[in-house]
Amino acid sequence: MRPHLPFPHSKAARLARRGLALVAVVTGMACTPAVVEDPPTGILEPEQAPDGTLIRRFDLDGDGKPNLWRVVVNEGGTERTVRRDEDLNFDGRVDTRHFFGSDGVLVKEEIDLDYDTRVDAIATYEGGVKIREEHFLPNRPKPHVIRLYSNGKLIEKQRDQDGDGIYETFEYFDEGKLIRIGRDTTGDGKPDAYDERPDPSEIPPEEKESGDAPTEG
Repeated sequence: MRPHLPFPHSKAARLARRGLALVAVVTGMACTPAVVEDPPTGILEPEQAPDGTLIRRFDLDGDGKPNLWRVVVNEGGTERTVRRDEDLNFDGRVDTRHFFGSDGVLVKEEIDLDYDTRVDAIATYEGGVKIREEHFLPNRPKPHVIRLYSNGKLIEKQRDQDGDGIYETFEYFDEGKLIRIGRDTTGDGKPDAYDERPDPSEIPPEEKESGDAPTEG
């Protein structure tokens, strides 16, 4: 299965693409018994986690250190992946975590976009389709931007401009185009004033083109 890239136009995603082919090969080999005495290239010795789960480790750049981790549980003799961690820039630290439900379908991602070990974005999925993104700024416990999706397409973006946890701006999209802006003028976190024909100067360049970059996968 092709590794999932949450933000295909981000620096993290561009770095990850360098290892796509090897990830696919390693993931496939992990499910097949080795026919030789030595382990296949890229597969490292697994580790046992304190909670009893098994961590399968893979070396994608040949330096002998893991860059990809699969946390698996054994259910009736069959392994099921519950989490996949990835080191996208090969510095030895996890940059993305992918969480899977009991059916093996992606349910959540946590992404460190600038490689400082802090989670910058969280994406939530239903049925493998993204329904929500939360983006965080340093020293803010609540997301400063929330993006809502329907059928995998961006439909609404909420912004907290001043970091007080209340969202003042609400942007609405149709087929990737910004069609309406709502504003909270009373401080209750709900839009009460609307601009049905937004001023083009208020629309960031990337949103003029497509609203937001769609998710691969």
